[in-house]
Amino acid sequence: FFSMPSVDDVWADMKLSAKPKPSSSCASGAGGLGKLSQKAGMAKQEAHTGLVDTAELKVSVMDAKTVPGRGLMFMATKNQGQEGDDDMQDGMDREVQLMSSSDVAQRRGALSRLLTLANDTNCPPAVQRQAFQGLYVEVIKLMADPVERVRDSSLRVLLAFFDVLDPPTLGCSLPLLLPTLLHRVGSSPPMEPAEEVRLLCMLVTSRVMSLFGRRMGDYIEALDSICCTGMQDTHPLVRHEAANIITMLTRTLKAKLQQIVRIVPSRQGEDKHYRYGDLILALKPSLRHKHAKVRVATIEALKSLLLCGEKNLEVIEDLVCWQQPNVIPVWHFFNGGVWEDGQLVKPEERETQHNYLAVLAADTSPSVRACFLRMVADWMSSLHDRWDHESRLLPYLLNGLCDEVSDIRREAHECMERLGAVHEDEKGNNDRDKQELRDFREYGHRSPAELNSAERWAARAQEPPFTQRPRLGARMVVRNNFKRLVPTLVRELNCWQSKTRRMSGQLLYYLTLYTEHWITCEAHVMLQAYIKSAQSSILMEREGDPEGAELLRQAMRCSEALGMFIDPALWLPLLLPTVSGASGSDVEARSGCIAVLSALCRGCSRSWLSQHADTIVEALGAGPSDSPLVCSLLARAAGSVAAACSPLSPQLQKSLSCMLLSLQVKAWAAGARTLPPPKEGESEDIFAGLVARGRDWKGVQASCWEALDCTASKGGCAASLVSVQAEGTLLGCGGSLAWLEVILRQADLSRVPPTAVTTALSLLQACVATAKTAGQAAEALGLASLVLSEPDVACHASSSMPSLLCAALECAARGAEGAAERDGDGEGAGGGAAKEEEGFVLVESDAQGGAGAWAGRPSEALEAAHAALECALVILTDGSDAKVEHPRAATLLGEAIKPSLALQSTHIRQLACAVAQYGVSRLEGAPAGVLFGCVAPALADTQESVREAALAAMVPVLDCVGGRASRLELEGLKGMAATMVADG
Repeated sequence: FFSMPSVDDVWADMKLSAKPKPSSSCASGAGGLGKLSQKAGMAKQEAHTGLVDTAELKVSVMDAKTVPGRGLMFMATKNQGQEGDDDMQDGMDREVQLMSSSDVAQRRGALSRLLTLANDTNCPPAVQRQAFQGLYVEVIKLMADPVERVRDSSLRVLLAFFDVLDPPTLGCSLPLLLPTLLHRVGSSPPMEPAEEVRLLCMLVTSRVMSLFGRRMGDYIEALDSICCTGMQDTHPLVRHEAANIITMLTRTLKAKLQQIVRIVPSRQGEDKHYRYGDLILALKPSLRHKHAKVRVATIEALKSLLLCGEKNLEVIEDLVCWQQPNVIPVWHFFNGGVWEDGQLVKPEERETQHNYLAVLAADTSPSVRACFLRMVADWMSSLHDRWDHESRLLPYLLNGLCDEVSDIRREAHECMERLGAVHEDEKGNNDRDKQELRDFREYGHRSPAELNSAERWAARAQEPPFTQRPRLGARMVVRNNFKRLVPTLVRELNCWQSKTRRMSGQLLYYLTLYTEHWITCEAHVMLQAYIKSAQSSILMEREGDPEGAELLRQAMRCSEALGMFIDPALWLPLLLPTVSGASGSDVEARSGCIAVLSALCRGCSRSWLSQHADTIVEALGAGPSDSPLVCSLLARAAGSVAAACSPLSPQLQKSLSCMLLSLQVKAWAAGARTLPPPKEGESEDIFAGLVARGRDWKGVQASCWEALDCTASKGGCAASLVSVQAEGTLLGCGGSLAWLEVILRQADLSRVPPTAVTTALSLLQACVATAKTAGQAAEALGLASLVLSEPDVACHASSSMPSLLCAALECAARGAEGAAERDGDGEGAGGGAAKEEEGFVLVESDAQGGAGAWAGRPSEALEAAHAALECALVILTDGSDAKVEHPRAATLLGEAIKPSLALQSTHIRQLACAVAQYGVSRLEGAPAGVLFGCVAPALADTQESVREAALAAMVPVLDCVGGRASRLELEGLKGMAATMVADG
């Protein structure tokens, strides 16, 4: 049929051969019935000719009962065997004449009756078979009818018969049907103008392919043209059906698709073009179609087509838009264009090349991405030349592991596992893989690096889809292509585009998880890229770029994965010079190195990192910095070392605690004197807030708190007080107080060793004695009260209490004398404002003076008197009945009580009465007379709370005074008591 001049000639010959005889129309009674039916229908013919074409009529089928001519309806309802073959032939001859009529209504009526016959479930199959064999020629001819409704109906009739008849009966229509379909929808642009009719043509072609399968090999040229044209159609469903037909061709006519269609001479010789290659070129535009359904069908067709070929290098390179880096096309040198295939092609006329696999990998539809992953996995496991394409296809498969949809991530992981299973059974593996498989399966050999990898995977937190370690074959596949992928990914990791950096970081992360310890040879390149990425990300976040935090988190994840499988002896020499500040780097450079070091330590195993922990801690504490960001990251790094090396040795714990406490002292001195709230549970993201914590010194304080918690230092850091004494003497009063503040406020005082208690109290007493301001003295005494408030601690400090009590009483006396100026003249000119902030006593002073300058700062003096009286009360009420023996204690008690009771502060007067109450009974040789003279006037105080405190103090004072009080004093005391009773 392909050798004939045109399809019109074929139709003309068929029409002459199928023309009915003149005598066949009235051979029997059935013919008369047909005439009667015609006459009945002709009465309505005039009305039918007036039908108006509408959109509904174009896609609908007319009711057979409302159109003229009902010969086929009679055939469908008659009983089989009651009419002869001549009657059936007469009815079909009549339908042939109606189908050939110039009247549209008659042609549509005949098709409608034929469609009703095909869809009638009660019609005998023999009648349907005979009707199709006698009328299929006319039905196929109507596929080229000028009226769209007729073409639509003819195709629906064919589809109806294809659904009810068997392939042997339908086979006679193929020689005419396929050329007709080729004529209507096989050219570009197609002859068929209506989209709905083109869709029906593609449905007929698809139905023919499903029925006849391998028998369609003789029509491969027509099917090729139909599919190529269909993939360029504007109707999305036409493209969808064309892609499905191509998929069916690959399953049934694979050998035909492997045929060479043309040979093109080139400089390299002769280029052979295969049929499946041309179909792939036709599929490419549909990979970027706007309908996801079309893209999915196109991907399925593309997957099947590529599996037909044996040498797919050029096809894969074309799909990924690959070009050799050292080859430049000739047309780049000629702006005027280059002659190709006999015509001048200018640069602006050339088609834009796309990396279609990259477009599909980033598709917005999850169904398309899932189908794409299955396609890549099938290619990598089933292509004949799959080893040549692993390095190009593997990144797209690994990219599915970081998809936002969990089902796609799980499917990507399953594809990698299936690919690994294929690789393990591959006979063409290289010698290294064969040996490793043999050692792993037969001998169970494990190298130290392999044992470490297995340990890290066992200790690693579950991160779906990685619920367990990848299988050996999958790790081998990634390892064999690792060196080809790393240079490009490392280069793109520091690209100026954030999206490119994020995607390259994700791929490097999963490459590291699969490659494990085999990344050692590229570790230095990757580490430098991670440091640079961390530096730029920190700078972005400090400048306010919201993407900086996510990029920094990605760099930290990659660094942590690198630390899981690399010995610290390899990466420590690259980091420690910058971390310690020896290289003179700026803040961003040093911060990036410290952040990467923290992530590496968090991922490293304890057996490896514990050997280098002392060196790391020494480098962390070697380079002081005034930047809150650097100090916060140093604290984070110390916490990572503590978490990785847990349980810590005593020496390492002491080194980490001292380093962290020194950072807290620096933050305290800079004004961050607020302890963070207790941490409740672990943070979901361990790398969150790296830069945010370094914006001020409060963040440094919080980072140090978390790091100390990692070192289990809430109970252990106070044990390091034994070594603090020497450092405190070097720091001076202010430094010692800062050091003790950050230690004692965080320590579990119930677990403090006795030696640490003695050391702390001695240091605090020295601070009180050498305090240059009343604020320092108040702070030292407040810490002493904190230490002695624990019952278990106070019992170990009995030897230090007398001297500390004397220091407190002396400080109370000096503070009360200095505060008298405040009561007399209000707030002094040189005084400062005192406030308390979450447990820290803060005294803001604007002057520095000696021990005798307290009178110039009444606010500080008042705070010092308050702290001193509280400390004295804590010492006197420690629960012991033993006398406190000190030669100066009794004298200082009276000197402290008298000025304190003269102050205007109600709370201080209450404390003074309480100190007198317990001091007179605990101190050896207490001045009862002096105390009586001081406390007795307080019974007439204006504040009820002070009077109650004074009354409570008078009982032990009177017991101690006995008969030594004068009659006048007793009469005065009696009068005040009577007044108090009268006042209620």
